[in-house]
Amino acid sequence: MSSTHLPFINNEVRRFTHILETSNNQAERVAAERTFVERLDSHFSRYMQDEKKQFEDKKEADLKDIESKKKHVEQLIKQVNATIVNKDKITLNVGGRLFTTTTATITSQENSFFSAMFSGMFSVEPEQDGTYFIDREPGDFGIILERLRGQDVKKVVQSLDGERRVRLLNDVRFYCLEGAFQTYLPELGILREVDVHNARALHGDDDLVLAGHTGFVNAIVELDDGRLASASNDKTIALWDTTTGASNMRLTGHSSYIQRLIKLRDGRLASASDSFDNTVRVWNPTTGLCEAVLTGHVDSVRHLVEMNNNRIASASNSPNDRRIRIWNTTTSECENMLTAHSSFISSLVMMPDGRLVSGSNDKTIKVFNEAGVCLVTCNGHGDGVTVLLVLKDGRLLSGSRDKTIKIWNTTSGACEATLTGHAAQIGCVTEIADSRVASSSDRTIKIWSTRNPKCLVTLDGHTNLVTCLRELNDASLVSAAKDKRIKIWNTLTGQCIISLIGAGDMTRCMTVLRDGRLACDGGDYSVKIYK
Repeated sequence: MSSTHLPFINNEVRRFTHILETSNNQAERVAAERTFVERLDSHFSRYMQDEKKQFEDKKEADLKDIESKKKHVEQLIKQVNATIVNKDKITLNVGGRLFTTTTATITSQENSFFSAMFSGMFSVEPEQDGTYFIDREPGDFGIILERLRGQDVKKVVQSLDGERRVRLLNDVRFYCLEGAFQTYLPELGILREVDVHNARALHGDDDLVLAGHTGFVNAIVELDDGRLASASNDKTIALWDTTTGASNMRLTGHSSYIQRLIKLRDGRLASASDSFDNTVRVWNPTTGLCEAVLTGHVDSVRHLVEMNNNRIASASNSPNDRRIRIWNTTTSECENMLTAHSSFISSLVMMPDGRLVSGSNDKTIKVFNEAGVCLVTCNGHGDGVTVLLVLKDGRLLSGSRDKTIKIWNTTSGACEATLTGHAAQIGCVTEIADSRVASSSDRTIKIWSTRNPKCLVTLDGHTNLVTCLRELNDASLVSAAKDKRIKIWNTLTGQCIISLIGAGDMTRCMTVLRDGRLACDGGDYSVKIYK
């Protein structure tokens, strides 16, 4: 028994003995005896519980120590087995170069090319010289083998030039070794998918979620003062501080979904609304006041373009309203109505020299001067025009339901090139560096040269309709689709750099801020800003 319990027992014995020696009262002597027995019994019960707990704790600690030593020994055995020179030694002949290793090393990654090759499921026989031949360029197979040996190859990967990184990435994919190289995939130009719902997945707290709308966001515009404006199906425009994520102003007045939002050269905003409203409104984002309400359209207004001399052009995408209206934003008057198409208008853009260009479901493209006179009609598409883009060299690009892209001379109306290869109608286009254009059709994206018209590379990775394309400031491309993914691409190699899994519905709009951050609607009534 522990010495800590002896003082208690001695005290109890002395107290009980004293009562027996000094008291002649039988009842008192019996009560003292009962108390003495009960106190000793209670004390011994606690003592046994304490002893039992100490025993159990020591037992648990001993078991943990044994388990730790067992794992250590197992790891040592594994390391020894992996480095024994003659244990399962094999030689691989990769495209004529010999690499010697062990089956334990080469099959260490589950579900890889090599784990399947040596699984016994296939009849794999060595060559006469005992080597196993793999008909593939050796490239940097040595790096792959070093990684399978458990080595850190980050510095080696970083030292490779761009072409060798692409070859190494292709080899990693060919041998199904993405798991072994997951840490190094950023250096190879690709990241695994990142779930950004309820998380700051790219750069921690540097990313922002702007929450406050109660409907899907349809348009995003950066203001001159750095704030962000977002237009929503909740019939409002919210102005956001892109540093804190706080909303500091809400513009109200539309009675239906706001479909378009543009920033005018003087800093004001112009917005266009859906059915049951059919208006264009001009806003002062400093005061929050609506300075003009432009009425006259008879159906949803889906297209807005700023013209010269405080004017804007608007158009509906409805067959019930085929007119282009020219508005004076100072007087709120409609200065002109252009009726030139036989079907609804699908796109509206402004040329650098002030000419207005419209594309229509009637398969034609019309070019108007600033007075509203149609100067040129571009014919050539076999189905409705879906999108227009003004190129930096002054030419016009169009996409169509006929699955083609055409490049036009807007002075003569001549088609200078037709780009074919898409399997469905052209949904969206954007210009990127080096006289190239990115276009989307169903799930694929193609990169075209506009200087020597041809397809340079096809970006394949989305599993549903692509809805948005934008060039990032580093000349890479960002895309969004109905598969709820936002993907960033290397436009030279066609590799996906990163794939973000968004929340809610598809992404409808995105823009690149002046500081290089990407702002897009979150598909869940929010706006997300990624650094």
